[in-house]
Amino acid sequence: MKQLILNAGLFFICCVSMKSLAQSISTCGQAEVMNAWFQKHPEKKAQFDNLRNQKSIQGNSTSKITTAPSYTIPVVFHILHMGGVENISDAQVIDQVAILNRDYQKQNADTISVIPTFTNNIANVGFAFKLATIDPDGNCTNGIVRHYTNKTNWDANNLSDFIYSWPTNQYLNIYVVKTININATAYTFLPGIGIPDSCDAIVSMHNMVGSIGTSQLSYSRVLTHEVAHWFSIPHIWGVSNQPGVVCGDDGISDTPITKGFSTCNTTSSDVCTPGVFENAQNYMDYSPCKIMFTNGQAANMHASINGSTNGRNNLSTNANHILTGVVNSSFSCNTLADFYVTKSINCAGSTYTFASLSQFGPSAGSLLWNFVGGSPSTSTNSVVVVSYPAAGVYPVSLTATSANGADTETKNSYITVVNGQGGLTVPYSFDFEGATLPNNIAIVNEQSDTVTWKQNISLGANSTNKSIYINNFPDSTNYGNRDYFETPFFDFTNTSALNLSYYYAYAKRYATQADSFKVQYSLDCGGSWSNILGIPNINTMASNSGGTLNTSFAPSSSQWKLVSIPSGLLSNLNNKPSVKFRFFFKADYFVDGANNIYIDQINLTGSTVTSLSDLEKSISLSVYPNPTNAVSVIEFTPQTNSTIYIVVFDVTGRVVEKKEVTVTSGITSKIEINASAQLNSGIYFVTINFGNQEITKKIVIE
Repeated sequence: MKQLILNAGLFFICCVSMKSLAQSISTCGQAEVMNAWFQKHPEKKAQFDNLRNQKSIQGNSTSKITTAPSYTIPVVFHILHMGGVENISDAQVIDQVAILNRDYQKQNADTISVIPTFTNNIANVGFAFKLATIDPDGNCTNGIVRHYTNKTNWDANNLSDFIYSWPTNQYLNIYVVKTININATAYTFLPGIGIPDSCDAIVSMHNMVGSIGTSQLSYSRVLTHEVAHWFSIPHIWGVSNQPGVVCGDDGISDTPITKGFSTCNTTSSDVCTPGVFENAQNYMDYSPCKIMFTNGQAANMHASINGSTNGRNNLSTNANHILTGVVNSSFSCNTLADFYVTKSINCAGSTYTFASLSQFGPSAGSLLWNFVGGSPSTSTNSVVVVSYPAAGVYPVSLTATSANGADTETKNSYITVVNGQGGLTVPYSFDFEGATLPNNIAIVNEQSDTVTWKQNISLGANSTNKSIYINNFPDSTNYGNRDYFETPFFDFTNTSALNLSYYYAYAKRYATQADSFKVQYSLDCGGSWSNILGIPNINTMASNSGGTLNTSFAPSSSQWKLVSIPSGLLSNLNNKPSVKFRFFFKADYFVDGANNIYIDQINLTGSTVTSLSDLEKSISLSVYPNPTNAVSVIEFTPQTNSTIYIVVFDVTGRVVEKKEVTVTSGITSKIEINASAQLNSGIYFVTINFGNQEITKKIVIE
């Protein structure tokens, strides 16, 4: 590599944009996924090494590239989502494309901050990125395709999941997902390593795309980095090693040998060769102030896009530009009908919102919906709200028509309408002591593998014999597995003061294990789920129960732990007609496997009253002052002599105050809460238990 010598007395500029970028750093998984591939295919590693050894070094620090963009790359974004935040907007994608064009055409204003050593070596790569307007089948597209799939929780170990890729010698495919199960926020493969064609794509978490929406400025160049990998540029420290470990060479003549940086080090970056500044501001480093490519890197990308490896030389041909519709606005394409619904499962009588994703190309078009079983049954609007009065599974179809023709998209069994009425009532329990799991418990195994909730026939809480559990051990391939079981519907129409309790036993496999366990509820027949507060986190569960074990965890009697959710944290379920619960476990995405988790003796109790408001009125209940900056008073006049119990807890379910008070019929009682003024500012719940009835009130301490 050419040595770049320090000049005495150099000063360096650190601009505001660089400071803002230093707030956070993203990580790239290119080396990790390539190493995993080579471990399984060592012959491919030898071929790849031979390819790189034969490749002549392109360019140097004095051959400046100053021409206008001469290579146009068609791009398609595949948004993999399940209706969550990962379903990013078109605007966020368009923002990302603009950032790529800016960075690859040297239009970023922050190049003014490049240190003097590299000022004359900032490359205009000359790449222009355009969203495709024609898909591989000749249909109109905007280059942003949405796929409703649980693959949004991306498994980097499963190459068969690249099922949405368009031909990779015609399009740059970018997959946008919710999570990735390796220690990376984005990754791709270097060309020439022999992966299947469909895998020749970039994968990025949604919050690494662009600078708006779910992303932010400090992550806006993640794809600038990954696209360069896709065009054969390794990390600046080399192909395989991690930054900051060993001085490495990327094989490009004008980037000095470096360990790589994870901080913005420009004033003392001569780490590997004293007196030779390293290019910490390079897009292929990990530093938060990456703002440039070198001319040598640009020349190597030119060699890649002009070479036959992975068909890169087809991307920027005029024929491919016509085929993908990126050359002008007068392209011809086939009308494409497509749509999505914001929620595909709901209760009978509820509404569903449908939106068209149809593509008409440069011409205008019209729509005609057909909703079997819905009201309205037809519509011509682009967004339609439809109600379904009867339970069932229904198809939906949409016909899009324009001067380019007509297309109909029919999605069979698309809408599930559930009759949530006539549910179970409290008290109710699940003890798993039957010959099989209760037939009203639904097991959901998103990976469709052998790691799932099952009945354990020899281990149970409170000296019982059975429980429900996930046997995670000894499986070491369940990266990020998501498994849950659902209860049947409950009818809480006339029920209040709900209490949910269960026993658990759990151990980690590794001390740093970051599994996830949640208990959730649904009020819309399983269409959406919300977390119940007060559930202990996974670290607490492990420390209270099985700790960390590298052998299969089988709990002793003392390792079963009871969780009881106070009624105040379940108050939004009071008087609801169709309530489902589910117990959700997700294995850590970043480690190979988890240990076992057990659940037993799930109990639901509550109080049934004709009207809770009538009870409050009958005893003249009031809470004042509320909000308060110190003491709050609960005042009421009981109708009978009794002992009442008052419990105060915070939003996490932690009990912060308890009182037991004997009251006399007809005599007004005034009970102080936070009398010692020890509670911090925040929201608290107070439950007042009258024996067979309970009232919950919220108190705000300012």
